[in-house]
Amino acid sequence: MTPRRQSGLLLASLALLAIAPYLPAVNNGFVEFDDDDYVYGNSVVSNGLTWNGALWAFTTGHAANYHPVTWLSHMLDVTLYELHPTGHHVTNVVLHTLVTLALFLFLQRATAQSYLAWFVAALFAVHPLHVESVAWVSERKDLLCAFFSVVTLYLYTRYTERRSPALYALILVAFALALLSKPMAVTLPFLLLVIDYWPKKRLADLSLGDTLPIRIRRLVAEKLPLFALALLSSLLTYLVQQRGGAMLPLDHLAPGHRIANAAVAYVLYVWKLIWPTQLSPIYPHPGDTLPLWQALSALALLLAISALVWVSRGRTPYALSGWLWFVGMLVPVSGIVQVGYAAMADRYMYLSMTGILIVIVWSVARLVEATSSRTARMMVIGLSLVVVLLLSFRTVQQVGIWRDSETLFKHAIAVTEGNAEAYAHLGVVYLRQNRGPEAVTALEAATRLRPSLKAAWTSLGVSYRMTGDVQGAVQAHEKALSFDPEDSTVHSNLGYAYAQAGSVQSAEKHFREALRINPEHENARKGLVALLQATGRTQEAEALQAEPKT
Repeated sequence: MTPRRQSGLLLASLALLAIAPYLPAVNNGFVEFDDDDYVYGNSVVSNGLTWNGALWAFTTGHAANYHPVTWLSHMLDVTLYELHPTGHHVTNVVLHTLVTLALFLFLQRATAQSYLAWFVAALFAVHPLHVESVAWVSERKDLLCAFFSVVTLYLYTRYTERRSPALYALILVAFALALLSKPMAVTLPFLLLVIDYWPKKRLADLSLGDTLPIRIRRLVAEKLPLFALALLSSLLTYLVQQRGGAMLPLDHLAPGHRIANAAVAYVLYVWKLIWPTQLSPIYPHPGDTLPLWQALSALALLLAISALVWVSRGRTPYALSGWLWFVGMLVPVSGIVQVGYAAMADRYMYLSMTGILIVIVWSVARLVEATSSRTARMMVIGLSLVVVLLLSFRTVQQVGIWRDSETLFKHAIAVTEGNAEAYAHLGVVYLRQNRGPEAVTALEAATRLRPSLKAAWTSLGVSYRMTGDVQGAVQAHEKALSFDPEDSTVHSNLGYAYAQAGSVQSAEKHFREALRINPEHENARKGLVALLQATGRTQEAEALQAEPKT
């Protein structure tokens, strides 16, 4: 069999592995978990790909992120499929398949080990930890970022073989596209240095210098334009997330607690890669309640693994390279700089897990090479294929969890403890389905678990109004307002609650406050107009209706 035909068959089998477990996803709907903000409830994206939309994509920090390529991708999907979720899911599956194929081509070229590269890519294709990135429409950014990141790796591998300005320019373009899809790609220049160590072994290249320090300096200098892009993206992301309120201040959670959670999360990531059960879209942050023994045990284990791969680097350089890949890529989302309230997330492992997969596959191959028994070798290959098959079945099960919002958040509640965010999201799902009593139950649970969860208090106030508990609605909205007195929506909700309670003055006060904060708040305007009309102040109501809304 010719090498080209062999590669073609390996690529075809990987495409099948990447697509098959995700076929059920094309029947899934959107979920009430960012999909409204990113697609069907976003007034710009839902208009499809337009010039105004493209301008918005490159100038907005909406959703506390700067990822214009991701916005453009969602807009293109709306143009192609309108707001039918099937097409959006198909795009995600196609992108996951392209990432899998690109990963194989990169590893094949970089290591000259086609079958080992295939096993890494096969495990990548079917692993259940990837379901969140593929079956969740809003995580398109993961897929795009991973695709352009792996293309960058592939181009860099070619560049190390034949250094040309054209190839370097393509590397810069691919890296920029990765950053513009999701800023998690900022660690890519460091990953290129890891690849220089293994598999490219450029640290031994005497053409770079006579001594190791000189070679390292030249390899770093070679990547300075990439580091500059990464720095620019980091600064932009910091500003956008800070202005968007996604980044928690340092005094909200002490550095020691952040480091402790990060250490435990790293260990859990490895465990979930090996034993992918109890996967959740939301893992609640333990805050300052994490037991000291857990944090110290996790830190000790991470240090022990790090020491082991360092000591054995001469015999197993792939282990050090793979470990650095895994640890390094997770640094931006480790929680040292805490964004949101999650302790960890499956989606963060989308490309990061590749490092551990390399360690596993190359270690198994080393063991196989050490045995002279053909039967033993065939058994290892057979067991490896069984693992791929079992992971595929597990992925199919996990895809089913994402079929609708209620199933998703009920699952999150079932597999985690004290998940206030999951209860809050489930309450919103019930609200939108006009299931008031169930919404109250879920949202009360959310506020009990985390009394500082403003969004849960806001939704609880609406659910109380839906069930006729006007006093409860007033109290819940007042609680929500205590966290942010400048929230126009909460003021508007309070206006309706007070109006329903018959407190005209309080209702008018909050409607007017909502319009002061946001003159375009249509619900507040409608509520105030209705209130004025009901109290016989028709001229004021007509004047308010006639006012310009901008």
